[in-house]
Amino acid sequence: PMLMWGITSAIFMSGGFYFFFHSIAKIGPVRTANVMYMEPVFTIILGVILLQNQLGSSQWLGMFIIFIATISLERWGKKYN
Repeated sequence: PMLMWGITSAIFMSGGFYFFFHSIAKIGPVRTANVMYMEPVFTIILGVILLQNQLGSSQWLGMFIIFIATISLERWGKKYN
């Protein structure tokens, strides 16, 4: 089982790095960084769905702040090409 988890982790990490560098090439480093701010939110959502984690009010607030900040950066932030 440990070898299977190691191989699975390596595959998903490789995929993550591929998409990270691919997005830098396609949409640029600034927009990629803005999208990466959402990573903790997606991780928490997956934890709630797949692992039935219970969230406290501070965690919901943190997710909301990250979401609003990311949307604000994309909508009103300085644009780089």
